[in-house]
Amino acid sequence: MTKRRLLLIHWKPDEATARVSRLRDAGYSIDASPVDRDSLKVLRRDPPSAVVIDLSQTVVRKLGLDSGLVDHKVCSIDATWYGLLFAKRKPARA
Repeated sequence: MTKRRLLLIHWKPDEATARVSRLRDAGYSIDASPVDRDSLKVLRRDPPSAVVIDLSQTVVRKLGLDSGLVDHKVCSIDATWYGLLFAKRKPARA
């Protein structure tokens, strides 16, 4: 049986190391190298079985707000999963 190859994208390298170790122990082949334009070309030619993206709510919210969006809805699904709804900022009224 061949190992399933996963790509792990994680915001914090020190936390990624622990995730990689657990996934390898579970029998997966992991690529946790930084993702850039060149590596994306390689991914198109030889895609992994799955891509695992691990970002915190703080990171996602900062990326959205830094892009000029407003987060106005948050929905907790459970202790781990949540949803954010971003929208364009309305222009100020005169």
